[in-house]
Formats: sequence, C-alpha cells, structure tokens
Amino acid sequence: MKKMLYFWAAYLLFFALPFPCTLYYSIGYPVEAADRTSPAVATVWLALSILLWALLAAAYVHTLLRAPFRAQARTRAIQRAAIRRRARVVQAQDTGRLMRGWRVWNLTLALDNLSGTPIQDQMLAVDSQPQLQRFVADNELDALLSDDPGGYPNVVLEGAMPEIDRGRLLRRALIGVVLLAALAAYYAWCWNDPGQGNGQGWTFLAPWHPLLVMPACLCGYLVLGRLFTRMAGIDGRAEALNYRGIGVEARVLHVRQTGTEINAQPQLAFQLAFEDRQGTTHTVTVRKVVSLMDLPRVPRERARILYHPDDPSQVLMPDL
Repeated sequence: MKKMLYFWAAYLLFFALPFPCTLYYSIGYPVEAADRTSPAVATVWLALSILLWALLAAAYVHTLLRAPFRAQARTRAIQRAAIRRRARVVQAQDTGRLMRGWRVWNLTLALDNLSGTPIQDQMLAVDSQPQLQRFVADNELDALLSDDPGGYPNVVLEGAMPEIDRGRLLRRALIGVVLLAALAAYYAWCWNDPGQGNGQGWTFLAPWHPLLVMPACLCGYLVLGRLFTRMAGIDGRAEALNYRGIGVEARVLHVRQTGTEINAQPQLAFQLAFEDRQGTTHTVTVRKVVSLMDLPRVPRERARILYHPDDPSQVLMPDL
C-alpha cells in the first residue's frame, strides 16, 4: 500500500513540478519583448504566485509541523474527559519505527463508541513495556474516548504519556526550510536570468510560467485530495460519525453506480431505510467508493449502518 502511495505521489509531483518547467523552458524561453506583460499586470501575477506558495507553506506548517502539537493537546483533553472503554486488540502491526528506543505499533482495536455501538479503529501506540506483551491479538486494554470526536486522535490508551517525536519534527522543519530556500533561489534566478528578467523586472511572468503553474497544480491537488477523502468517507466527519453514531441494521432499497470513479474504483449509491431509537423511519442515500475487490460483499438486502444521534440523515456504512 505504501509503495502505491509513493508511486502516485511521485507521479503527481512530476506533473506539478518538472513537467511545467520542461514545457516552459522548451517553448516559451527566452521571453521575447512582444510576450512581456505590463508592469501592473506583472505585479498581479507576482502577487498571485506568492499567495499560492504562501497557501502551500501554510498547509505544510498546519499539516506536518503543528499537527503533533494538536495531537498532544487533544490527547491530554481526552485524558481529562476520562470516557473509559475496554478495547480488544484485533491486530497489531509493527511499523518499524522507534521512539526513544521503543517500538511504535499500529493497533486495530475493537471497542464501544460513545453511543455504545461496537466499532473498530486504528491507532498508533508506543510499547514502553514490551515485557508485558500487551499488544497481542485478543488482549484487552483500557482505552479513553474523546468527547468531541472527529480530530486526531479519537482514542488513546489509558496511562499513555503524550510525547512529540522531536527528531521527525526537526526533519520536517529542515525539509521545509530547504524547500523555502530553493523557492527563493528560483525567484532570484528568474529575476536575474537574461532570458527572463533581463533588467525588466517581473514582466516575464505569465499564467503559464512555472512560478504560477507549479503552486496552482499543488493547490489543486490539495483541493482534490480533500474532495477524495470526503467521497471515500475517510475524512473527519466520517471519523466523528464512527465514534458517535448509533448502530442499526438498514434495509437496502436500491443500489446503483453513480458513474463516478476514483482511481478506477466505482462509486455506488445506496438507498437505505432504517428506524432510529424513537421508532421513526428514515430513508437516506449513501454514496460510497467501493474497491473492485469488495464488490462481491456489497449488501443487497440488509446493511449495518451508523447514524448520527442528533441528525439521522448523516449515515455511515462502516463495513465497506
């Protein structure tokens, strides 16, 4: 799975970074006098370029640098709320990472959510007491749930000591500084390059220049990634529903393909009918991207769902 993610990341980055440069410096370089823009228009393109790169820098800081501190604060909030559950270890996978010499495990846990519905979820845990062999399949652990699910994490092990992997955080910060320095160097080179700046300021800037195309592509990837996670049901809203939802069995009224595909995987629309705890019947449509390997498991008559206790129109199908 990781190899496939790395492949697609490299594939998308190729079309966002080297490809625009190759096209521009093969076709539009050097910039002819007739192709230059006015200083006013060039200032607009420059401002837009800086804005797009600033948005990407903010996303980098928010996602990779601030996220560990948010997770640490959220872990402490979960410990203060102290909503206790017994969690069974379904699967434990060694990530190969070490933190202060202790192994980091990816645990799949089975537990009851805030509504008392059995669910499963994954979490990372540091095994600071390997002699106890706690992370063995079918072992039971004391866990704590968030009273405001949807962020990360939603569940922690009782007694966990929230720490930040400062080595990994430092590497991310250094990578960010190197990328920022490389970007500044590219701006400076374009300004001084005889084939672009040539003493005429930023008048060489145009919508097809790499300084605009590259950040526009990367920002587009971020938007598409957000849409993909929402369509695939793996965003924060789905996480919140998983930990808050009430489990019931719904009747499958109709299943159809929407015509949308994500990475060659079809999106299906399920029309479902179910009764909530008050006995009220609801009919909802749930769209779900289903792997081709899971198509034989698509429910045709009955399906297990989770619905939001305050808004039954919000429904999750956890088994697909």
